[in-house]
Amino acid sequence: MSETVRFQFGKGEQVRFISHLDLMRCMERSFRRAGIMLSHTEGFNPHPKLSFGLPLPVGVISKACYMDAVIEDLLPMEELIQRLNKALPEGLKVFHAVIPEDKKAVMSLVSHARYLFVVKPLDCPIDVFTDEIKNILNQEGVYIEKETKKKSKMINIKDMIQSYEVKQDGDNVVMEIMCDAGSVSNLNPMLIWKAIAMYTDYKSELPSVERLGLYKTENGKPVPVI
Repeated sequence: MSETVRFQFGKGEQVRFISHLDLMRCMERSFRRAGIMLSHTEGFNPHPKLSFGLPLPVGVISKACYMDAVIEDLLPMEELIQRLNKALPEGLKVFHAVIPEDKKAVMSLVSHARYLFVVKPLDCPIDVFTDEIKNILNQEGVYIEKETKKKSKMINIKDMIQSYEVKQDGDNVVMEIMCDAGSVSNLNPMLIWKAIAMYTDYKSELPSVERLGLYKTENGKPVPVI
């Protein structure tokens, strides 16, 4: 009897620039190499029943990536983790596996994401750059052009930012931001930095960005997906 298993995995520095489509193909191959049989859809072009949570933008790393896999011959969770980790390439690692109580697709559960930005200024003191970012994020409106396949439009990213913290850490500015994510309202973290770069006159290195967590909403509050 098949069973849905929810996996939490990480995407590290070595694979930060692979696309979501390549990640999906890599996972499918890794299940085959691990000897874990996935259920397939019916029809003329069957494909594995493998679905993912909110895709990471290219260049972003995370230990909070999620996928649901429908497995034919269920094994103990620890054995599934061990087999997959042996089959996965360097830079991808599974941390947890559970049978979810809620059978909704993981993508449909996601409502918020938490990101960490680390950036170094190039042409101003660190305290000046820190205050500059705070002042930008403290504004009521932070507008940026969002492009889609069909058109582009101006959006106020402050409407989608739930909370944020900005501080100095040595020569870097560190920002931790909780924002809308998922199918209802989604803020790409790269748009956050694009807006900051547009609003400031100072120059900086490109930030390193890590997704710290994905969350669903329970009783009006965000809680981890797993």
